[in-house]
Amino acid sequence: MDDVLDGPVGAAAVEQDNRKILNIGSGVEIYMNELIVEIEQALNRKAHRVRNAENPGGVGRLAAERSQAAALLDFQAKINLGYGLGRMILQDNRFNINNF
Repeated sequence: MDDVLDGPVGAAAVEQDNRKILNIGSGVEIYMNELIVEIEQALNRKAHRVRNAENPGGVGRLAAERSQAAALLDFQAKINLGYGLGRMILQDNRFNINNF
């Protein structure tokens, strides 16, 4: 969660362009199935995946385009996705699997 906090804290200190939308993240592309596996591993649970064979559209992969955050905030992700998910689950009670 440190990276997630570094972005807004840095943005609050920028005087110009204070209404820009900035992506924070590693910039590393990830396929949705890989993201699901990362979440499953972090939670130590299997997700119930629902697929629509008749309409396979939707987002297949994601990547945050972070060049503006890098330029304005000198932002660079320091924590990889798997580690960050694990920390988030441990530190934020809303993600406690006993609540589901």
